[in-house]
Formats: sequence, C-alpha cells, structure tokens
Amino acid sequence: KFSQLHVSYRDSRLSEGGDGRRGSRARLLPGDRAPDVALFQGSNATTVTIFELLGTLRPLLLFRGSDVAEDTLLRACESLGLPAFAVVEPATSDMRPFALTDLAGDFGRLYGTSSSFIWLIRPDGHVGLHLEAIDPHRIASYLRWVCEPQAVEAALGVARA
Repeated sequence: KFSQLHVSYRDSRLSEGGDGRRGSRARLLPGDRAPDVALFQGSNATTVTIFELLGTLRPLLLFRGSDVAEDTLLRACESLGLPAFAVVEPATSDMRPFALTDLAGDFGRLYGTSSSFIWLIRPDGHVGLHLEAIDPHRIASYLRWVCEPQAVEAALGVARA
C-alpha cells in the first residue's frame, strides 16, 4: 500500500522557508507531509486536529508571535478567507477563539516550535511555508501564489518588492 507519509515536495515552488535549518528546532521542512496533531481549543472546550482544521480547500496558518504581529496576521487571514490559529504553550490558558493549546506537547515536538513561528499547511496536507518569525513581506510573497495578489498586498499592507 502506498503511503503519502513518504511523499515530499521540498523542491516545489509551493514549498518555501525553512529558515536556519541547521540551528532550527524544526524537524520538518517545507514540502514534507505535515504531521496531524491534536490541539485543544479552549474557547469551546474541544480537541481538534490539524487535518480537521484543514478541511477547506484553503491553506491553514499556524503561528506564534507578539500580540501585535498575531493581530496583524489574523486580520489579514480573515480578509483573505484563510483559517489561522495561534498555537500556545500548555501553561497558557488562552480562551481566544483562534488559540489552540498544545496540551500534549506533540506540536512542539514534531514541528520544533520556537517563541515565534509560522507554519502554513497546504490543502494537500504538506508544509508550504515555515518561517521562524512573522514576516509580512515573506508571508505575502508566498500567499501571492495561492490568493489574489492585490488582495494579499492590501490585507498585509505590503507592496510587491
């Protein structure tokens, strides 16, 4: 039986990022199959998996950053119709509707998270983008491939370089 777990698209145009691979805590690289991890959504007291969140034909953004960076990214994703969630540490009792808690530590272990990051999971279940900081210009550069470019620039407040 053929398994999608061994399929990689690391050389695809839709696989970008992987900043500082040697010093990075990330175990995955853009183009790898994204592990499905269960996360707790405190706002409605349910557990949800990454692949359940990926149910639409749109990419899914999982991130952590400063409050200002998170707010900017959330507003941009909302205007583009992209699902986006902040992944928070287990010690944080975050009840915001877009916050997901990594109770078992699986996300941190498998994705190698840091204090600031973005993981964009493509609709096919593969990592499309990994950044170790919320960088609107790099995010816009990637999203121009999957969303209408002018809408991306307006949502993130960046112009094409």
